Amino acid sequence: MTLLAPVPSPVLELRELRHCWPGAAHCALSVDALRLQPGQRLLLRGSSGSGKSTLLSIAAGVLMPSSGHVLLQGQDWRGLAPGQRDALRARSIGYIFQQFNLLPYLSALDNVLLPCRFSSERAQAAGDPAQEARRLLAALDLATPLWTRPARQLSVGQQQRVAAARALIGSPALVMADEPTSSLDEARRDAFMQLLLAQCEAAGSSLLFVTHDERLSRHFDQMLVLDAPGAKEAGA
Repeated sequence: MTLLAPVPSPVLELRELRHCWPGAAHCALSVDALRLQPGQRLLLRGSSGSGKSTLLSIAAGVLMPSSGHVLLQGQDWRGLAPGQRDALRARSIGYIFQQFNLLPYLSALDNVLLPCRFSSERAQAAGDPAQEARRLLAALDLATPLWTRPARQLSVGQQQRVAAARALIGSPALVMADEPTSSLDEARRDAFMQLLLAQCEAAGSSLLFVTHDERLSRHFDQMLVLDAPGAKEAGA
């Protein structure tokens, strides 16, 4: 008898998802099915107003959809109290914001350590959080003298690396990136993508990456293209 290896549960799963803003003629978002397995990479593309930011907010449990189900590591956001959602989000999601959202008065190193202060699980997974923060900053090619510099004194490219390290510390199950390369030229974009993908792979984190740049699709296992008011899914 041949024993089959168990199929891992998806990190993120969307089922019959619909979201309609009050008074709108059409639903802003419609996704029949999406499954993101551990370690997989999903590219989310779409024009402005197609629902990319709405989908990210729903996937992160910040916004509840009009109908359908969104499960993170098997837990339906609808079934959790607000405090439970906050705890699950802090534990399981690393988020790279488009504008990075670093605390300007904190050093690069202290910004990276923030998730470990909000989640004991992330801190435990990091082992020695300060040492892991330094390792990530070095792996993401941020020069050592910049680690103690306040975030407001860093360039856009430097802030981007700090934001990526902050998202990755503690090996979250899911890293979500909201157009973090939109302000970069082609060479810096490609360099950052290589660094980010390598660190996600090392951490075993799944990646949900939002962009309008179709050229990045070669880096991803799946692609979801949003075209308001609907969506279609394509495997890479």
